[in-house]
Amino acid sequence: MTFLRKCNECGLEAHTQEDLEKFVKDKQSKHQRQNRCKNCVRPYNKEKKNKRVNEKNRERKQKGILYKGGKCEACGIKYDGTNAIIFDFHHLDPTQKEFNPRQVKAYSWEKFKTEIDKCALLCSNCHRLAHKKGDY
Repeated sequence: MTFLRKCNECGLEAHTQEDLEKFVKDKQSKHQRQNRCKNCVRPYNKEKKNKRVNEKNRERKQKGILYKGGKCEACGIKYDGTNAIIFDFHHLDPTQKEFNPRQVKAYSWEKFKTEIDKCALLCSNCHRLAHKKGDY
């Protein structure tokens, strides 16, 4: 039996026009429906998208840490593959700041790399001290 639409997430098949109502509307597709059912679209927007974005951010930060030498420029603590959370990118000249490196999901690696070239890699303790002293 052929089907009109199949959900890419859960595999639900729509064999009749009535079944097709279980899919999200999309005026640009052939049957004006997306390839995901309504049950899969709702959680996708909240949970799966956030997981994917968070993973991308973690990978980009790790790549940035390694690009900057893999250790705090002030105290020398090293990145060991699991402690990325303790590292910050500190802008040496705040007037040259285009964006905050925490917003990595919105930019390409090249743009991100250009921005962190303006930064020092510091652990969170040294970053706080740099702001308090006005150093770096």
